[in-house]
Amino acid sequence: MRRRRARLPLEDARSELAEIRARLVGLLQDTVGPALTAEQGQELLERAKAWSPPMARELHAHMAQFPDALTDPSPHCPSSLPRLLQVLEAAGHDGAVTSSPA
Repeated sequence: MRRRRARLPLEDARSELAEIRARLVGLLQDTVGPALTAEQGQELLERAKAWSPPMARELHAHMAQFPDALTDPSPHCPSSLPRLLQVLEAAGHDGAVTSSPA
């Protein structure tokens, strides 16, 4: 019998998602540099379809396990990571990231 994950109250879930999104933006800023604003980071994540709750959680979990995912991506990464790398490259940040998983 599978255990079901306990559901968080709505406020806790929203707070958790906000923290995950903030960490993702922070990881982008750490990789790209301080010139990238939080708003620009959010826009890049949105364009990569990595801002929705399930995609943000999936990308965050992957990047927590593989902190160098933006510079040394794995072929076993979530689908949002290659999109994010392409978006970053198109935005002129190709010097800070590796554009495609090995």
